[in-house]
Amino acid sequence: MTNAIPEITNSPVAINGLDVVKKVNDFYATSFNHILWLLGVLIALLGIVVPVVYYFLQKRQLTLSEKIIIEGQKRDFEELEKKLKQESAQFQEAQRELAKKEFEQLESKINRRISFALGGLYMLQANFERERKSFRTAFESYIDGIEKFAEGLHLKAVQQNLRLATDKTLPELNKNHFRDEALAKKAATVIESVQKIEAKGLLDVDIRNFQKALANAQEREPK
Repeated sequence: MTNAIPEITNSPVAINGLDVVKKVNDFYATSFNHILWLLGVLIALLGIVVPVVYYFLQKRQLTLSEKIIIEGQKRDFEELEKKLKQESAQFQEAQRELAKKEFEQLESKINRRISFALGGLYMLQANFERERKSFRTAFESYIDGIEKFAEGLHLKAVQQNLRLATDKTLPELNKNHFRDEALAKKAATVIESVQKIEAKGLLDVDIRNFQKALANAQEREPK
C-alpha cells in the first residue's frame, strides 16, 4: 500500500507562514526606508542648522572681537586725547611764560629808556639852572637826574651827574640851603640809590668825593 505524501503548499498552515514571512519582510523593508528617510532628513537638517549655528557663533565671536577692538581703540583715543590736552596746556603755559618773560624784558628796556630820557631832561635843566647861577635848583635837578639814571642802571650817566653835582654846585651851597630838611634828605637818599647799583666799586671814589663836598657845604657859612 502506497502512502501518499500530502502537499503542504496549498495547506492553510503553509499559506499563513508565508504571509507572516512576507509581512515581516515588508515591515523591515518599510522600516528601513523610513530610517533612510529620517537619516536623509536629519542630514539635510544638519546641513542647514550647522552652518547657521556656525555663522551665528562666528558672528558673535567677530562681534566680541570688534567690541574689544573698539573699546581698546576708544581707550587709546581717550589716552591720546588726554595726552594732547596735557601737552597743549603745557605748550600754552610755556607760551604764556615766554610771552611774560619777553614782556618783562621789553618792559625793562622801555623803563630803562624812560629813565634815561627823564634823567637826561633833569641834567639839561640842572645845566640851565647852573648857567643862571641858581645853584640850589641845579643841585636838586642833578640829584633827580641821578635817581632816574640809577633806576635804569645807567652807571656812566650816574657818574657824570654825580661829578657835576660835586664839582659845580655843592661848592656854591652853604648850611643855610641844607636847613631845608627836604633838600638834606634828598642828598642823603641819592647816595643810597647809587650804592645799591654800585657792585664793582666803579663809583666808590665819586661817592666819597660827593659825601665830602656835601659835608663841607652843610658846614659852610653863607657869604
